[in-house]
Amino acid sequence: MIFMKFPRLLIAAFCFCLLVGPFSSAMAFNFSTGVFEFQQKMAKKGDPLAQYKLAYMYENGQGTEKNLDQAVAWYKKSEKKHYAPATMRLIYIETKTQGYKKSKHNAWLTKLKQDAANNDGESLFLLGTMHKDGYIVKKDLNKAARLFKNASKKGMTGAEIEYESVQAILYNQKDRQRQAESQRKARANTEKAKKDAELQSNNKKKTEKQRQQQLATQQAQRERAAAEKKRKQKEKKARLQEKKRKEQQRIAADKKAKAEQEQKAKEAKKSEEAKKAKQEEKPLVDKSMCKGKKARFLTTCR
Repeated sequence: MIFMKFPRLLIAAFCFCLLVGPFSSAMAFNFSTGVFEFQQKMAKKGDPLAQYKLAYMYENGQGTEKNLDQAVAWYKKSEKKHYAPATMRLIYIETKTQGYKKSKHNAWLTKLKQDAANNDGESLFLLGTMHKDGYIVKKDLNKAARLFKNASKKGMTGAEIEYESVQAILYNQKDRQRQAESQRKARANTEKAKKDAELQSNNKKKTEKQRQQQLATQQAQRERAAAEKKRKQKEKKARLQEKKRKEQQRIAADKKAKAEQEQKAKEAKKSEEAKKAKQEEKPLVDKSMCKGKKARFLTTCR
């Protein structure tokens, strides 16, 4: 919608028709048809601007059915009246129908960018459309929005609507990005929670394993200590038993020795008594001693 310097009443009415909602589509169509008829009337009178606007409406199907042949015909009539935007639009249509050829159309693209840089409303709008569609130039909705906004400031009716349209697309993209980011964060949080739960579970298992190992170690230590205590008690008991056995052996040996001593003493006493008794039984003079030459000298033999 490239309508420059429309009467304010027409612009307001057109915007109202676009904003009131689905039930007003017939109103909007009737209004566009009215604009088309008005531009057609002015174009037939030879107004180059009206011819340009009429061509644009044929090109985009506004107020009438799309008719590219009619659009080209009216752009050419406007071009003959030296209306520069018509020339730029004709080349644009040529690239759309025959393909963009850098060797042939590069000068046109350069001029379009220069004119847009110089704040030309038509160039701003066309370049914005190309950036919006990603046609010839790189698709860049942010740049398209800036171009449409600047075109709107230059009084390009329809530029504001295109700007809002691009902003809505950007908002939806950002909203989808926010949703995607939110979903990504949710997944990340879920994954983190899962990993944290696994880590907590693993730590719990590890702690429990360590506790069980510690309990097993303590139990083993207690068992070793009990076994050691039992061994020592057994050794002590064995020592005591050995000591008792030796003491019993000593006592038995002492008893035996004492008995042997007593027996020897008895035997010695008995022997002494027997000897004494024998001695008592002997004669006072040994007759054998009274024999020989010495016997005369013994008083016992006299």
